Amino acid sequence: MDISNIKSQLDLIDKTNSGTFAYRKHQYEDSNGALSGNLTNQTKYKSTNAKQRQVLVYHLEYELIRVVSGTFTLTINDHHYTLQEGQYAWIGAEQLHQLEVKQVDTKEKTCSYSCESLFFDLQSLGKILGQLNDFINLITACHIRVNSVFDPNISEDSLVCEQLTLLFNSIRRINELEDHSHAYSSYAKRNSLELVVLGQLLSCLGMIQLNQRYTSYEDKFNVALKSSLNKSVNLMRFIYDNYCSSLTLDDLAKVADLQPNYLCRFFKELTGKRPFDYINNLRINEAAKRLANSNQSVYQIAYACGFQDPCYFTRIFKKHMGISPIAFRKQSHPKPTQE
Repeated sequence: MDISNIKSQLDLIDKTNSGTFAYRKHQYEDSNGALSGNLTNQTKYKSTNAKQRQVLVYHLEYELIRVVSGTFTLTINDHHYTLQEGQYAWIGAEQLHQLEVKQVDTKEKTCSYSCESLFFDLQSLGKILGQLNDFINLITACHIRVNSVFDPNISEDSLVCEQLTLLFNSIRRINELEDHSHAYSSYAKRNSLELVVLGQLLSCLGMIQLNQRYTSYEDKFNVALKSSLNKSVNLMRFIYDNYCSSLTLDDLAKVADLQPNYLCRFFKELTGKRPFDYINNLRINEAAKRLANSNQSVYQIAYACGFQDPCYFTRIFKKHMGISPIAFRKQSHPKPTQE
């Protein structure tokens, strides 16, 4: 079994900083896996199913999405957007969101859907700009809200989309250099391209400001919905900060200010999963990274990722990944280790 073809049901989180950007590898659920890169990810859907769905996602970074082909529905908090080929989406930090493939034409035997994503730390970017970061500060402080969708066919969006196209094309060039990462010339080109990407990202922000593709932040949510969203964000932040620790249902309920029996229903409505199924997904992903990139033993990794019973860890890992931890390590980048 080729690991790249394993169907993952995880929300992948990589809290790694690299170069200019704080980025992570992220995978949208699909039937054929995903192609991931350092600064961008490409997800391809080829299925006859009526709909492919991603579970609710939460992350600390900002995200830009480019739709390469197909049509998607993007949900951000309680807002729904239709994304088509050539369009771009902006997702703010800590915004709960979900991406779905829209209904496919059943007359077609195979339909292809593809999108690319860039994750970046806008606050870190603002720190290097000095007095030029006033606009970024307004965004990160939620005083203004950048438009969620940019359409090249809308005149006010066209210049922003031109910059976004250049940005994503530069990232593709960076990824193409990965196969030659040991060559000094490729390393130098990558560094140069990362500077280009930084400049293009700043140009995008400049075009957004210049063309006023943002609105003053107005809270349009009713009190009940606002309370629910606050509970959701607080809970997800706590989970992502502590999923490798020992957690109980009471811990989660306290953070969300809910009764434990209601928390399970609340979480299932929010994510489509039970709390500890979701947490185990995160733990298994962290374990997979450690298996591939460290020489820790399976037992050490199990405990480090929040599993108190190595046998239970092995069972859950195989359930999610379709392969045992030891077999996964052998098919990844094997390193000497004693199990």
